[in-house]
Amino acid sequence: MPSDPQDPPADPPAEPPAEPPAEPPADRPAAAPAGSGAPAPEPLDVLVVDDEPAVAGLVRTVLARDGLSVEAVHGAEEALAALRARPPRVVLTDYTMPEVNGLELVRRLDAEGVGAAYLIMSAYLEPPVAAEVCAEPAVAGVLAKPFQLKELVRDVRAVLAAAGGADPASQDPSTGPDGGC
Repeated sequence: MPSDPQDPPADPPAEPPAEPPAEPPADRPAAAPAGSGAPAPEPLDVLVVDDEPAVAGLVRTVLARDGLSVEAVHGAEEALAALRARPPRVVLTDYTMPEVNGLELVRRLDAEGVGAAYLIMSAYLEPPVAAEVCAEPAVAGVLAKPFQLKELVRDVRAVLAAAGGADPASQDPSTGPDGGC
């Protein structure tokens, strides 16, 4: 039977959908392949390292809402992987973690030439440990837990400004990390 010119065209045969290409998470651009000549990804403002997912998530959310690019990880190995993918300007790490404490992580990262500023947060820094943390040249300050969220933002922004990663005009020049080293 001849087809009527008013009939809609037949649907093409169904093909399985192509698998979409893997995309990086929204907060991390894809790393350029080595030797590709593509520009390196924009540095991350803050890498949060805390073995407690709730704390890491809260800190990430608060800093991101303040306009910073932030990634949160839950241990030293994840931190090393994240650093290779996208270098941060500031590493904000918990001191007390199961495998590697925050100070040891700072020493490792500093030895690898990460070039970030470091803030250590902890609820358990007794005076001798605090002295050891502050004696580490790479440590910019200590943030005592529990902290107020506005203190967190103020201290991170102060360290970013000191490291040249944020507009110092957006800071109160009289503030800095509370436990500043």
